[in-house]
Amino acid sequence: KALEKSKRKHEEELRQLQDVSEKTLKEIQKKHDLALETVQADNALRSKKVKESLAEQLKLIYKVSTMNRNKVISDETDYEKVKRYLYGAKNATVWDAVRQCVAETYPSLYVQMAESYPMLSEVELKICLLSAFGFRTDEIADIAELKSSTVSSYKTNIRKKVENLPVEGIAERFI
Repeated sequence: KALEKSKRKHEEELRQLQDVSEKTLKEIQKKHDLALETVQADNALRSKKVKESLAEQLKLIYKVSTMNRNKVISDETDYEKVKRYLYGAKNATVWDAVRQCVAETYPSLYVQMAESYPMLSEVELKICLLSAFGFRTDEIADIAELKSSTVSSYKTNIRKKVENLPVEGIAERFI
């Protein structure tokens, strides 16, 4: 009887130990899940801030190009200084400056888009990229040196080619 009583006592202690272990494991898993969610939220916020910052840089590049066109900067030398400062010496067009600016933040973005959507032309990829950063159709037309109606047509064709995905969503997948 004493042996059986001791055996039951040990079994009970073992069950209690298992219960405590399971509870501890569950608590550890909850803490891990919470930490993972926090890291993911932090990364999403950081990614959003980087994208917003880049979008502001791109808008500034675009605004400078429209200032010259609208003769807001009347002195050509001043415009060239501003352009060289913002675009960099090797960028001849607004698109060159935009593409370089994006490449500095997201080095493989354009290549990933081209590889994932081989059915899209160079111009269509350009439109997707600009759309992802909040450029309106008329702004995209200015940057891509196209008519607004042509950009609208391209957007329609892009949606058909990628099974009705939103145009801006194509680049956003990789940001």
